[in-house]
Amino acid sequence: MPLGLCCAHVVKPRIANPRWLWVTALLVGALCIGAFAHAMLAPSERTVESAAPIATAPAGRGFGAGLVIGIAAGIAVGFAIARQRSVVVETSAGDHSSRSNP
Repeated sequence: MPLGLCCAHVVKPRIANPRWLWVTALLVGALCIGAFAHAMLAPSERTVESAAPIATAPAGRGFGAGLVIGIAAGIAVGFAIARQRSVVVETSAGDHSSRSNP
């Protein structure tokens, strides 16, 4: 089998992202930079004499629950990415759409 038939999906040009997506990403990035700069450069309302209150976590929940949720979300996202890549590899050999074969 020639290499061109085996790896046809490699030489296909990528579909460019639409301009509105780039503009939206730039606006969100600029908004985040502005909010971060405001948070860092704004004068503090706290006085030197006041101490920060000691944070107390509720018993038994918090770090452990967050860790479990983070691991579960990571596995779900990784599975979705791997599944999407396997669909692209499987359907790239044929000339049919991946949407017609769920």
